[in-house]
This record gives sequence, structure tokens and C-alpha cells, in this order.
Amino acid sequence: MSEFPSVDHDTCVGCQTCMNTCPKGDALWEFNDEGKAVFKIDNKDECVHCHACGDSCPASAISFKEQ
Repeated sequence: MSEFPSVDHDTCVGCQTCMNTCPKGDALWEFNDEGKAVFKIDNKDECVHCHACGDSCPASAISFKEQ
């Protein structure tokens, strides 16, 4: 199994840094009605597991979990 991003919506500030630093960008990220980041798990095979989203998140809202 591989690790994929998991977003803590209580911590996410909706800055979109995760999407902007991700090599796959909007193929893997969308934002809910509250502006919080959502990892598109249906597209998880697109993820290159670089952890750029989590490393760049200013709110430390992204962790990685096996899925």
C-alpha cells in the first residue's frame, strides 16, 4: 500500500498551497464549499508520493496515511 494525503479540515486554511505545489495540481486537489482542500481519492493513482503538498502546507493540515 502507498501513503496518500489526508487533510485535517479543522486546520486547513484554504490557501491552495497544496494544489499549487503538487506536480499533478488540480488532477488531485479540489476545494469544498468552505474552501478547504480535498484530496481526490478517486484519482489517487495520479499521486507521485512526493509529499510536496504536506511539506509546503503552512497550517500543517496534511498528513499521510496508507489507503
